[in-house]
Amino acid sequence: MLGYLKKLNLLNEVFFILKEFKRNEEKNNSLKFYKKIDQMLKNKPIVTLDIGASGGFNTEEVFNKKYNKYFKVNAIEPIKKEFDKIKSSNKSNLGFWSEDKDLNLYITNDFGATSVFEPNLENFQFIYNDAQSLKNVEVKNIEKIKCTRIDNYCRALNIDNIDFIKIDTQGSEYDILSGLGKYRPLLIRAETQTISCYKNMSTFEKVIDLLDQFGYVALNFDQLDSSVLKMPIFVDIIFIPKFENYLNSVIIKNRKDKFVALLKIFSLQKYLHLYNL
Repeated sequence: MLGYLKKLNLLNEVFFILKEFKRNEEKNNSLKFYKKIDQMLKNKPIVTLDIGASGGFNTEEVFNKKYNKYFKVNAIEPIKKEFDKIKSSNKSNLGFWSEDKDLNLYITNDFGATSVFEPNLENFQFIYNDAQSLKNVEVKNIEKIKCTRIDNYCRALNIDNIDFIKIDTQGSEYDILSGLGKYRPLLIRAETQTISCYKNMSTFEKVIDLLDQFGYVALNFDQLDSSVLKMPIFVDIIFIPKFENYLNSVIIKNRKDKFVALLKIFSLQKYLHLYNL
């Protein structure tokens, strides 16, 4: 029995050593990974539009927040109270649209549901089945906001290229991305909807069709809600340029290092070989 206990203790020590070795190996790999991204970007920031910037950039930690320092973020937020909370010097209190115009902004009881489209309470019932949650998406006020196109905004600020767009605008993603003009981000992360939770909005398939025309492929469909129907309604989609040799890609070829860095940051490096990278 004593011999058995000695063997068991020895085995536990071996497992502990192996576990520590693996932990240190992972830490070293993570450090190497971080250094590679640092070398690739070489003080070239990832120019970012955070459209619908309420709450701050990457607060939900879609990627590790240690990479935040590589992003030069232009925060766009039309709700004045939310805009005032954003701790950034690069911020604009306006909306984006497919043309320059003033639009109604339907302010809801829960700011997170505010949109330039009126909430469709009938369809919101597919997400919420309790009275309080439905009350949160009711309109309490309507304000006028100034909207501009993405390309007009970028030209006014002398922004030559957009590298990354995060867009979370409660139904207006299609209309906003229609205003890209000649700009072609390396990666787009858009919140979309599979059914119209807002009146007259465009659902996810129109966003996919539009960006397909612009040269992008959709991947990584992440469900954001837990609906009564047990089906995805609010869905985050990542778009990257269509798969081809990066040297033939108008979007990638002059920004190869930024593209590689972005895919690594978003843990999408498995797709790099499809671009001969």
